[in-house]
Amino acid sequence: MDKFFTRRAFISGLLLSIFIAYFDHYSVDVVDASSMAIDHMPVVAMFLFFLLVFFINTILKLLKPSFAFSPGELLLVYVMMLVASSVTEMGFGSQILPIISAPSYYASPQNQWDTTILSNIRKFLLVNDKEAVKYIYE
Repeated sequence: MDKFFTRRAFISGLLLSIFIAYFDHYSVDVVDASSMAIDHMPVVAMFLFFLLVFFINTILKLLKPSFAFSPGELLLVYVMMLVASSVTEMGFGSQILPIISAPSYYASPQNQWDTTILSNIRKFLLVNDKEAVKYIYE
């Protein structure tokens, strides 16, 4: 099998994975549209892989056959996009905002979270801007 872990395949996969993470959160959190990366076959990863294989790789092959991505390189890029899709939506990405903002938002004089919980959490793990926390929930 051809060498699959090349610099260009890794950088392509990394850039497309960053795009997936940004686009998915923009779609879900800002526009309140459907999630593009939540299913067992993420739509955004499939679409970007389709563009890469049928358009970009075809153009590269027409320019010079050695410029085209090998099947192993395409596999690496696709796997990186699948992992980015799963981590972004169902994994870490959708859980981190509520985890770091909930203690500040739900703290009240009745539950005394200011003294019992917030004082024991390191400051860099919390959102300290009250307006930002309010904006997340309201």
